[in-house]
Amino acid sequence: MKKEIWLKKIFIFWLGMSALFSSLSGFVIQYYQDVLPDTIHVTSGEIQTFDLDLPLTGTIQSTENDDTSMVVSLGQTLCLVAENLTEYQMDCKFLGIFPVKTVSLKVVDSTYLIPGGIPVGIYIETDGVMVVDVTDVETAAGEVCPVEYVL
Repeated sequence: MKKEIWLKKIFIFWLGMSALFSSLSGFVIQYYQDVLPDTIHVTSGEIQTFDLDLPLTGTIQSTENDDTSMVVSLGQTLCLVAENLTEYQMDCKFLGIFPVKTVSLKVVDSTYLIPGGIPVGIYIETDGVMVVDVTDVETAAGEVCPVEYVL
């Protein structure tokens, strides 16, 4: 009789602990789903480092070729270098077991902005607004100049 009561208490304890663990892991997984980005853009030919500092593991594999994959720890600094313009997927897991999110890794070309033209300095004193140019606006009724009789 005492053994049955003792077994019931152990069963209730483990049932409560598993419910607590389930709810806590659900909150943790939801938190990491919100923290992780949906897409990470990696510039082709450049070393990029990411310090996510999360207790997650990620399996990186190409969307074109599923033969090769790489397991990385997101708790450490992650250095990525990519040469080919392609797309990868990183399946992130909490404690290496519970799936959290699939992050898309896109390799993109580097974009450069080269300013051009002739630098000019102009100083204008006006007593209001100076209109430099007006143009017609294309509407469903045709081209219309909204300031035709105003200026």
